[in-house]
Amino acid sequence: MYLLLPCFPTITVIVSPHSLSNSVIDYFGIDYFRYIVKDRIMKRIYTTIALLAPLLILGACATVEPEAPVIVIAPPIVQQCIPINTLRKVTIPAVTKSGYSIVSIESEDEMYYDTKTEKWVTLKIPPIERKEPWTKIVTPEQVIYVDQNNKEVTDICELKGETP
Repeated sequence: MYLLLPCFPTITVIVSPHSLSNSVIDYFGIDYFRYIVKDRIMKRIYTTIALLAPLLILGACATVEPEAPVIVIAPPIVQQCIPINTLRKVTIPAVTKSGYSIVSIESEDEMYYDTKTEKWVTLKIPPIERKEPWTKIVTPEQVIYVDQNNKEVTDICELKGETP
């Protein structure tokens, strides 16, 4: 490491710390030498930045011709869906399965005391049964739209307020 030693205001001598005698370091102090070195290094850094900054800024400016605007012509819109007012609405009824189920309610036997025979008598009560109808929907009802050839159409253009 080298130290910058100011001898006169205009002359600076670069000295190695090994070549300095203890009397010079004691007279000026080592902190003084460190301050001078830091000050000189910072001045060089700032000077370099000040010289290079305008070159970098001006070098970054390059004239570039603007690109010609690209004109995009949209293709004509082809209607691929079929309007709903040209179709016929067909309702396919739901497929159901029907049957009957027998509901049986078991009842407990009743016991009572017969005073003539002086015994407990058990009465067997038959279960309560009833027949109930049931219906199960296998396939729900469907609404489809067909064209003039009775073919199902799925790509339908909807009118405002109307749902297919």
